[in-house]
Amino acid sequence: KKKKVAPEIKANGSSGRLFEAKINTMNKKYMLEGRAFIFKNHPEAVIIKRNGRITTATYKNKGVLDYTGFTKGRTGFMLEAKNCEGTSFPLSNIKEHQYKTAKEIDPFIPFCLYLINMDYYGKTYLVHASDVEVFRKTNTRKSIPIEWLVEYGVEVEDLDYLTVIEQYE
Repeated sequence: KKKKVAPEIKANGSSGRLFEAKINTMNKKYMLEGRAFIFKNHPEAVIIKRNGRITTATYKNKGVLDYTGFTKGRTGFMLEAKNCEGTSFPLSNIKEHQYKTAKEIDPFIPFCLYLINMDYYGKTYLVHASDVEVFRKTNTRKSIPIEWLVEYGVEVEDLDYLTVIEQYE
């Protein structure tokens, strides 16, 4: 019997999918350790079948941020994961509905975050969505330089973002 390979980690998958697969693995680890309850948010899909076979699937509406979680200390958070292969993070990598969702959610939970993986540097940063919004509104740049991520974000070692959140509970 052949083993099925998850679509996120197929060899022909994008680096963004691989990044997300690694986050999913970390989330399972956190849950097994009893440190947090984290789930992946999926936008609602509309599936069109023809002759009993799926021919098309489209999203009915735009989803919220990628992940919702609660730590053992009962701190709620939402997280949007982004992967970047360049030397600065393009603001266009975050879609307009994601900015809007983050802005609407931010007053209600202590942590509304972007987990930004910078492939070029081999580093990942956890940044408050509100800080990214301030950058977006106060800069003419269309991308966030690595220096800004170093100053305003927190470098995450081995994708262990929950440890960073727990430090600020």
